[in-house]
Amino acid sequence: MSLERFIKFIKEGEPVAPGTPNRPLRQLDQNIQYLWDVIQAANLGSTVYAREVTVESTAELGMPVYWNSSTSSFDRAIAKMETDSTTGYIKTSDSSQVWGIVAEKHEATLADILLFGYAPVDISAATDSSGAVPAGTYYLSGTGVGKLVLQKPPVSVPVLRADGSGNVYVNPSFMDFLENHQHYKFDLTMLPAGDTTAPAEGAIHTITSADPTLTGWLPADDATFNGNAPANAKFGYNINVEPGLKNLYPPIPLESADVELLRPSIYDWHDSSVKLRERLAGQALSDLVVLDRNGIWWMSNCYDQVPWPTDYTTGNSLSYSPYDCPPDAVPAMLLYFTKVNFATDQSVVSSLTSVDTRLKIYCAGSTTAQAVGDLDIDLDLQFVTTENQPGYKVLKALDGETFTRGAIAEGVYAASSNVSLYAIDNDGVAVPSETVDGKTVYRGNVGITVSSSLTQDLGAQIVRLDGVTEEHSPVLYLGMPDGYATSYTVKFDVPADAAVGSNFKFRIRVLGRAAATLPPLAFSYNKSTRPSSGTPQINPVPDSALVSISDITTNTTTIATADSAVEFTQATGITVNPGDIIYIQVARDPTDAGDTYGGEVGIMQQTGVLS
Repeated sequence: MSLERFIKFIKEGEPVAPGTPNRPLRQLDQNIQYLWDVIQAANLGSTVYAREVTVESTAELGMPVYWNSSTSSFDRAIAKMETDSTTGYIKTSDSSQVWGIVAEKHEATLADILLFGYAPVDISAATDSSGAVPAGTYYLSGTGVGKLVLQKPPVSVPVLRADGSGNVYVNPSFMDFLENHQHYKFDLTMLPAGDTTAPAEGAIHTITSADPTLTGWLPADDATFNGNAPANAKFGYNINVEPGLKNLYPPIPLESADVELLRPSIYDWHDSSVKLRERLAGQALSDLVVLDRNGIWWMSNCYDQVPWPTDYTTGNSLSYSPYDCPPDAVPAMLLYFTKVNFATDQSVVSSLTSVDTRLKIYCAGSTTAQAVGDLDIDLDLQFVTTENQPGYKVLKALDGETFTRGAIAEGVYAASSNVSLYAIDNDGVAVPSETVDGKTVYRGNVGITVSSSLTQDLGAQIVRLDGVTEEHSPVLYLGMPDGYATSYTVKFDVPADAAVGSNFKFRIRVLGRAAATLPPLAFSYNKSTRPSSGTPQINPVPDSALVSISDITTNTTTIATADSAVEFTQATGITVNPGDIIYIQVARDPTDAGDTYGGEVGIMQQTGVLS
């Protein structure tokens, strides 16, 4: 019975038969009965269903099903075992993981699955019962797909209990019946994890250039074993590079472990004239192999008594011809063990490893790294630091177990051109600025200088006139005639409260006494820095070591009318610091080929522009 979603009412012109008026009533009655069954099951809480899910078309009423992820449907289940290719562990297959039984079929591939609970379900198709289904516990069959059997099979997957009256109690479990104990088999590598050379007869075997990243055997005193080798052990198996074995070791109990060794002796020849020595083979040899909670140990390094072919030299092939040894004597070393799962396995810590190198896990009372047993946990606070991490919130204090966080100034930048910044470290050494999002940012001990205006005009102090005359008509100016070479030097003092790294530009206003193109004037400068308090410092004299200022030009402007003035400003500027003195020399040489100006050049004003 299912919910009928489309009610077929009587259509106009439809032939009326005895059942026609009752058709929609029957459908409505079916829906009411279906909904009543669902409501009863929900109210009683006795069942859990997966309604109208996709199933295998051959799944019949009462058959156990599992979820097949490859077909995205519930398929008929069957009890099977398979082998894990990595560990050799035998486990139950996916088809053994029963979800429930088919409770009702709506279509060939659509059904309701009873996942859990007590309900009337006919399971005769699943049990091949011809009459009433006998009471009892039913297990998933290992021979018939979708079948249930009363006899407990080797692969025991209980599915339901029947009461013999047509009712079943379904309670499948996903627990693997093999989980109480697990069997493992590992093929150990019969090679040294390093270099070896076949020794002379009677000599001992050694391993050089041991490499703990390789599979095989290492010297027992190798650092990878942390000193855990038993007394007199010669070699230890490198378990750490085999995750499948490492994650399952040690066996529980250790007595369950067994080693089978098939290793032909160097003396196994077909030549009967050579004495045959007994091959090292068979089960665990107590005088050669020791297994403990720390590893697998080989106790001999004597000639022809090592866990690799006696005549093996690193780099040689390990192929064997029939003449060298019998065909069935290819070296092999197998480790078998059973690991018992205790009732507490799901509620206790069986091993502990660190996913963070700062957390150290050691054997109790030592600094030997370990994952099982009595352990100590230590914290290594030698953290790695990362420089120049952006962000203005930092950890400021530790209150109990809580870090407190707050804001700091990450950097300082000038938002206005009349603000000058500079930074120094604790030793007074300048810290270079950084460019962040187009802003020049200073970090560290930041100094701030603010000018009252965006620029500051520095007054000139006349120091020396050379052939230059002081004139007063038509205005006051310094006259530079065209009859001979003239020059003068002017002095500017940079204020003590100026910003470090300020920019100084020389500005000059020129008066042309005649209407013509102004002559080229030569500009040059030198700078005297402020000495430290009480410390003598050599300073240049104003007329020596002059540096040419090439970015002021005065010969491209034509004076259209006599006694007209024009102003020029240095383009690039000179970097200055507080207390510096700047000397500017202005010169005119009428003998210069570029000087064709026949009148007097007057200097009305000169100013130092500081920004």
